[in-house]
Amino acid sequence: MIDINSKIMADMKNGSSNLDQAIATAVEYVRLGYKMVVSASEISTNGRVLNMDEKQLLIDRVNDELDYQKLDFRVLSGNLMSCDPKMMEYFNDDLISPVNYSRYILLELPSTIEYKDLNRYIYDIQIRGFVPIIVHPERCKYVQEDTDYLISLKERDCLVQMDINSVIKTKGSRLYKTAKEILDRQMVDIVATETENAYEADSIRDGIKSLHKIIDAEYFDLVMRLNPQLVVENERIDRIPILEKDSGGVLSKIFGKRR
Repeated sequence: MIDINSKIMADMKNGSSNLDQAIATAVEYVRLGYKMVVSASEISTNGRVLNMDEKQLLIDRVNDELDYQKLDFRVLSGNLMSCDPKMMEYFNDDLISPVNYSRYILLELPSTIEYKDLNRYIYDIQIRGFVPIIVHPERCKYVQEDTDYLISLKERDCLVQMDINSVIKTKGSRLYKTAKEILDRQMVDIVATETENAYEADSIRDGIKSLHKIIDAEYFDLVMRLNPQLVVENERIDRIPILEKDSGGVLSKIFGKRR
């Protein structure tokens, strides 16, 4: 499996605090069946921002240690972009790394209030040839109120990435219900862990078990293996039909095989 949104990276904001912790997290990833992760570190709008070469040096430091310890595992470059005019300046100045230098860029929406200039923001990303991957939209209040919010984004060729931790919350919570609904409707293209350290391994394991209970094996393979692989290899991801609310089924049960 491949995790396209991890906070494993040492010495970077919201990531592992040191090299040893990053390696310990990598060991747990391997035990869970992952072979690579994208270091999707957040960028602060205050202070100096590392350029891509500087970020790659930090990633190389971790990968060199992985090689030394003979771990079959790789950390790839990336950043998490938010809806902020300053962030767009960084993006235009090539200070925000796409996933593994591909066409895919991770984009986080505001959690409580809709971003009024979102259409323009997405247009500015796409006009440069990039494909936004909307990360953990199930956390957004307005998506929890109506998952149809994601339809227009999907129609604009944005992808959707769900946080695996969203399906291990209390089943009665709005977060769990929203995560399950967007899975049931097949709005999710990719599932990521967004993990920060080795201590979260049990949560990832629980999330994988929960996913198996919610979706069929084919859809699991699509969101956990096939689509993440296509992203890091900079290949196109085909759109799959969105199901109506409360349809009670998944695509493979209605239309047969996807591919």
